Amino acid sequence: MKNLIGIILLLFSFTVNAQLARSGNALSFNFQVTDLGMGIRYDHKFFKTGIYTSFTKGNYKFWEFYIKDHYKYTIGITKFKQDNIFFSGGLTYNWYGNRYLPVNFNKFVLFPLSFELGMGVFEKLSSASREGIFTDIQFDFIKWESTISLGLMF
Repeated sequence: MKNLIGIILLLFSFTVNAQLARSGNALSFNFQVTDLGMGIRYDHKFFKTGIYTSFTKGNYKFWEFYIKDHYKYTIGITKFKQDNIFFSGGLTYNWYGNRYLPVNFNKFVLFPLSFELGMGVFEKLSSASREGIFTDIQFDFIKWESTISLGLMF
């Protein structure tokens, strides 16, 4: 329960910022391909830059080997190249629960800190509004994990 309250506070803590012209918020659903994890992402845009935070939870399964309860927390920045195309980069913290791995498994992959890079697209519903559809993909080059986000900007 404490984790859930912490996540909710983290995701909505950025809404305290003043709403500036050409700013916006996005809330999206995350799907992490490698461990079939699911989660949530919150973005806040300030003119041509922005910040984001996300949380996912998944489980790795490889034949008889497994990692249960992989939690991934991310905080990062976005840079908009145009009004609807952006690039992102963030610092990730990974926590792994119970695991059964092969003897020769590279333990460096289990190091908790990593980074991700990504890009995305935002499509407005109308030219006069800030509301629209938001999608992006991030990739962690150390852990070889990818995350796909799909959501709404408001």
